Amino acid sequence: MARNRAIDKLRAKQRAARNRDALEEHNRIAEFLTDADASDEAFAHEAGGYLRSAVMRLPEVQRRAIELVYFNELTQREAAEITGAPVGTIKARVRRGIAQLGGLLPKDQF
Repeated sequence: MARNRAIDKLRAKQRAARNRDALEEHNRIAEFLTDADASDEAFAHEAGGYLRSAVMRLPEVQRRAIELVYFNELTQREAAEITGAPVGTIKARVRRGIAQLGGLLPKDQF
């Protein structure tokens, strides 16, 4: 029992670290998606091109979820109603898509 509890604690720490890293990545990309500075229009246009290109390389279900939630500014519940998928599925698709975007976007641009 002690061994199993130790393994459970280790897994919980690893899961917490992965979640923390994913949240940081999510926040970085979400901030980019939602913050628009009018004085920096040229940068936004170039970055938007990178972002559009990266989003287009996502799997269809993830791309659709991100487009609905971020680009169409729908709630996750509204996106779920449109797609017919459960809200939890939309949340997972957005989270996975954003995690993948982190690897697809050039690091020095953001």
